[in-house]
Amino acid sequence: MSSEPYDPYIPAGQPGGQPQRANATQKIQEQIDATTATMRDNINKVAERGDNLENLQGKTDGLAESAQSFRRGANQVRKKMWWKVSGYMRSTCSLYADPSYRT
Repeated sequence: MSSEPYDPYIPAGQPGGQPQRANATQKIQEQIDATTATMRDNINKVAERGDNLENLQGKTDGLAESAQSFRRGANQVRKKMWWKVSGYMRSTCSLYADPSYRT
């Protein structure tokens, strides 16, 4: 006979049930540790994402300023070319309109 008292809640053939309880506790602790590690990793990734978003925002602002500057420069070039072509047209028209030119 066993030295331990009879416990109706412990299945027959398992002395004391202590190793099984320790196993269950160990499995639960392992799951908690794994979940904790996953959450720490997620927190680190969120922090990195925030840093990346701030960096991206800075680059976006720089590109917007460059685009504005490019637009102004392109408009200036377009207007200069319009005046240049307009001047050529005026001089050409004045040549054909000049009666002394037609000989």
